[in-house]
Amino acid sequence: MNPLRSRIFEFAYFHEYDRKLEDLVLIAQDEVWDHSEYTARKFPILRNYLEKTFEKLEEEKKIVFSKSGDHACFNSGLLTKNREDIFLLFQKNINQQSTSPYFFINFVKESDVVLNRYFSGNFPVPADYFSKPELLICNPHLPLTIDYDHIIEENNDRFPEQLRDNKYALRNLIKGAVEYTMKVVRNNYRTAVPQYYNGNLQLLLPLYLTDPDKSPDLAMVLYREENGYVARTCLTLKMAYQNARIIVKPESDSWLQP
Repeated sequence: MNPLRSRIFEFAYFHEYDRKLEDLVLIAQDEVWDHSEYTARKFPILRNYLEKTFEKLEEEKKIVFSKSGDHACFNSGLLTKNREDIFLLFQKNINQQSTSPYFFINFVKESDVVLNRYFSGNFPVPADYFSKPELLICNPHLPLTIDYDHIIEENNDRFPEQLRDNKYALRNLIKGAVEYTMKVVRNNYRTAVPQYYNGNLQLLLPLYLTDPDKSPDLAMVLYREENGYVARTCLTLKMAYQNARIIVKPESDSWLQP
């Protein structure tokens, strides 16, 4: 992801961001922030999480400023190993070479002296994804419409290579995989994993196209509409995990893992 596209980097200048991410990983509760396969940059899941969390908090007006306006902070939604909230702390930017109004100081826990000096009694709260809980659980009684043309044509390169050329067979595979997964959802609602993308809550369903006893090949995205669900796209598991982790870490027994 190009950091210039994220609003957090317009809000603040981050010096030695990579090193400070390593510091965050050390104080936060243990979690895998890298994908299983090789990646050029460390902690891509964490980077995406922080950037999207900031955008959500900005939308909810939960960025908190000190009385003087010289400092700002927000709640990362992460906890230390001793279950203290972790905040991002900023101060007014005086660097003439940067147009960002604030400068990132560090990731700090709620007992931090500097944080308490400026924000005692006014700590920001985490982002809220649970105001509409009905969007977080899949209702298997609602109809599901699948946009096969868009999924197969626009997402073709995300499917296993051996399945891409025969689009008629791929359509039937998708149809059968969805029918199988919806049966699983009826027995275990946690099979549908919520994700946050472009300001919206959606649901992810596993698509087992090659071997139901192994990891799913893709995740299908369900959009909730007035009369049911519509599926218009499929994601790789890496893409799906990054979107899902913005809300909450998937359970250890979930089909969706980094």
